[in-house]
Amino acid sequence: MKRILLFGLFVGLAGCGKSSMNYELDVNSFKQKDIKLVERKIGFSLPVGSRGLNMYYAGAQIDPSFLAKFEIPKNESERLVTQLEQMPSNVAAVTNYIVQRVTWWNPTPESTRIERRFFLPVNHEFVDILLCEKDGHITLYVDWASN
Repeated sequence: MKRILLFGLFVGLAGCGKSSMNYELDVNSFKQKDIKLVERKIGFSLPVGSRGLNMYYAGAQIDPSFLAKFEIPKNESERLVTQLEQMPSNVAAVTNYIVQRVTWWNPTPESTRIERRFFLPVNHEFVDILLCEKDGHITLYVDWASN
């Protein structure tokens, strides 16, 4: 009986990897693997040289979601604008509750250059992308939520 309980505990804990937790990254802990996770979830690649500034991943819930903030190189911003302009924007405003958990999610209407809100075709995951420009800095905000 003791072995069965220990086995059950082990199996239960084995499924509790980083993706099933809530965690937050900053510029020092944001790694290339985290950028790849965002790219995989939103369905397109970020420009070369993009730097992760912040990310909050809410995985300890039935429908995981995340917020991410990137610095985009100036020489890549026009290419990204062109790429974003070709994407659909067919979803009304949806507010992700995890925005209230972070202080760094601060796009403003004045700084927003382009925004796209859509559901991904395969799993109908929600994506909200804002490209902002302020004081010569290009910042990309990404809000992703699964259904």
